[in-house]
Amino acid sequence: MQTKRFAIGALSLFALSMISPVLNSDSNRLNLYVHQARAFLEGRLDITNTIDEKDNIQDTSLSGGKRYVAFPPFPAVLLIPFVALFEGANTVLIALLLTVTNVYLFLTILRKLEVPGQDAIWLCIALFLGTAYWMTIKGSDQVTYFAHIVCVSLVITAIRESLFKSRGWLIGICLGCAFLSRQMTLYTLFFFVPLIWFYGRQMAPKMKVFNISVLLVVFGLCVLCYLYYNSLRFDDPFDTGYSHMSINAVLSDRVEKYGNFHAAYLPFNFVYMFFQGPHLIFEHHLRPSIMDPYGTSITFASPFVFGIFWAKGKKELIYGAGLAIALAMMHILMYYNNGWVQLNAQRFTLDFILIVMFLLALSIKQLQKKIFYAAIAYAVTLNLLSMAIVPLGKVLYETVS
Repeated sequence: MQTKRFAIGALSLFALSMISPVLNSDSNRLNLYVHQARAFLEGRLDITNTIDEKDNIQDTSLSGGKRYVAFPPFPAVLLIPFVALFEGANTVLIALLLTVTNVYLFLTILRKLEVPGQDAIWLCIALFLGTAYWMTIKGSDQVTYFAHIVCVSLVITAIRESLFKSRGWLIGICLGCAFLSRQMTLYTLFFFVPLIWFYGRQMAPKMKVFNISVLLVVFGLCVLCYLYYNSLRFDDPFDTGYSHMSINAVLSDRVEKYGNFHAAYLPFNFVYMFFQGPHLIFEHHLRPSIMDPYGTSITFASPFVFGIFWAKGKKELIYGAGLAIALAMMHILMYYNNGWVQLNAQRFTLDFILIVMFLLALSIKQLQKKIFYAAIAYAVTLNLLSMAIVPLGKVLYETVS
């Protein structure tokens, strides 16, 4: 009964927190994917003619006198029907609809893994309300935030398909499109290959090899499409456009000195990933102005994630999951940007959060339930307080502007 009450209360607060972002979303003007979808409909790759310079839109890439969206293109492809029918798209509302589907898919995954009902509810609350997901969906009128929601939706669909029908072509499409939303999805392959082999639908080994091979081929084709897309825009398949992007002075100084990836970023990113606590910035006032825009570490924001170290299952899957997480983490820690701007979270952890949640599902029977539930309740409460004290929109506006 207490679990149900907490779940109803948490979901109600989530619904209330989403009312304003959905109603007030300025996606049509601010979200670069909406502009990219318009450009695709007009038969162009650049967004030069779709933006108004007065809007001072951030994160565009200038090359050859044209403006481009450097970020991978699939979220824009997803928006094409909405832009075609409604001449725009409320990306926050679309992200919310995706989330409703994700909750259902996640619960079916947990049921397949034979996670008890009460534990499944707590894990669902943990994923959607106790991680960076809540902050990200609230900010999904922004291009990178929306991309993360789309990516999570595709990966969760791929996990469910792996467990139920294990069709390699469909898993490959989901993961390929996830890669075309967030490139670090590449590392999830180390998780999905053993997932299909050990936890997928019962079938002959030859059929499993076939499905895994199809998955890899389809994923590879998506990667080739991305390289071709880059070549068409910048005459170089490996030029993603990030080097042409106009970025905030806070980050541009880093890039000019060290480039996009460098060991010099490791100490800063490591501290913010594992040690930084919630940090309110008061400045000259007696009340908080904003929160630290570099976020809060997973240790302080979502401590329940460390339950993965108690996972029990096929060693090959656990090692594959660990490798996927470690490679993504190495990528994040060496990158010039740790997800800035973000509120009480490390947003880039969403690139591997579903692997973490899968391992937690395998750990649940070994964990001390009262401690685990308390850690989830703490994470949800901290998220709620952070967004109540300093709304995400205020952090985004005051930091970027």
